[in-house]
Amino acid sequence: MKDSKVIWVLVVFLVTLAVVALCLDTSFPVETPDAEEASSFEANVSAYCPCEKCCGRWATEGVNSKGQRITASGHVIQPDDKFVAAPAKYPFGTIIDIPGYGKVPVLDRGGAIVGNKFDVLFHTHQEALEWGRQYLTVRRK
Repeated sequence: MKDSKVIWVLVVFLVTLAVVALCLDTSFPVETPDAEEASSFEANVSAYCPCEKCCGRWATEGVNSKGQRITASGHVIQPDDKFVAAPAKYPFGTIIDIPGYGKVPVLDRGGAIVGNKFDVLFHTHQEALEWGRQYLTVRRK
């Protein structure tokens, strides 16, 4: 009886191991220029600043107890910050390379930010107006 239990456990283990082995994908992507190009795509990139015109109610509600402005990720905005607000399909911390702006992390969200739309942060409304809206080829890192 004891031997049959050991054999049964061994059979279950081996079958499980075989199923797991069949399910594993052993073809890992290799970093090549083609793989890098595949992460490039066209995007609608607009600018915003932390003012009420750009952020609406979040200009005043998106503030912590110390009066510091915070992003959807909980990041406290610093004077020299550069980051992007992106759709939820891009996890916080994902690096997006935006021509003319730089390689920056996703640290914010926005109600109108869907699909391939991104908002880049500027610290003054004038800077945001000067950037405006641009259609660019961006790269996800």
